[in-house]
Formats: sequence, C-alpha cells, structure tokens
Amino acid sequence: MRVVLDTNRLVRSHYHARYDGTLTHVRAGLDHKERPDLVPDLWLAHAAMLDRIEVPFLHPQLTAPAASALIAPELDRRLAAIQQKEFLRCARPDKRERPRR
Repeated sequence: MRVVLDTNRLVRSHYHARYDGTLTHVRAGLDHKERPDLVPDLWLAHAAMLDRIEVPFLHPQLTAPAASALIAPELDRRLAAIQQKEFLRCARPDKRERPRR
C-alpha cells in the first residue's frame, strides 16, 4: 500500500520539462492497433529528437526475456555509437590556439 501511495505522490508532484536530447522510445508493436493516433512521434513534444525501437510484443511483455533479447542489442548498439562518438571527440587535437608561455 505504501508503494502505491508514494508512487501517486511522485506522479502528482512531477513537473514535465523538455529534454534537449535524443529520447529512445521502445514501442510495443502489437499494442494500439485500434488506435493509430498513438504513435511514438507524440514524444517529440518532450524531447528534441526521437530514436525508435519497435519490437513485436504487447506492452506488458516488454520486460519478458524474449523482448529483452531484442531490445538489449539495440540499446547496446546505440550506446556503443555514442561512446565511439565521444571517444573521437576527445581524441581530436584541440584546434584552438594554445596560449604561449
């Protein structure tokens, strides 16, 4: 009971702020077939960019091992690309002129 009350308190006090980055949206592809208006792009109101992963499951199945087996490699690939990009950014010599001593 305490968990439900605390969750309700958190939800009621939450303030939505726009995220100025890329949001990765995992979509349960078997959900909402009767509601074509429920699309991942609705999240663009809350983030600068949207990256989409769609898997052939219902929403309650997204935490099942079979769904995780599809989602995890997609997240791993995205994280590796971010790490590579950051590595290349850090490895580049600084083009700004350094002060002379």
